[in-house]
Amino acid sequence: MALKLPRTIRLDASDTFVYSRAAEPGEWAVTGTFLFFGADTATLSGKERQAFRAGFLGIDSFGWSTLVVVTDATAHDRAAA
Repeated sequence: MALKLPRTIRLDASDTFVYSRAAEPGEWAVTGTFLFFGADTATLSGKERQAFRAGFLGIDSFGWSTLVVVTDATAHDRAAA
């Protein structure tokens, strides 16, 4: 059974407006909420709040993406990530 990991996708340019930095399409991604550790999430607003609530973090650019697709990842893909 192959390992599956999230990979960013972009259907339109909205991520470039929604986030302070948008991930490039095709990047491996993780949920980015760990970047907000220790933050008072009740005080987040604007682009930071959107990233906390709905963003996936691209691991190459540290940019944000609203959408990902779960896809097969080879051992080489995992090592590179």
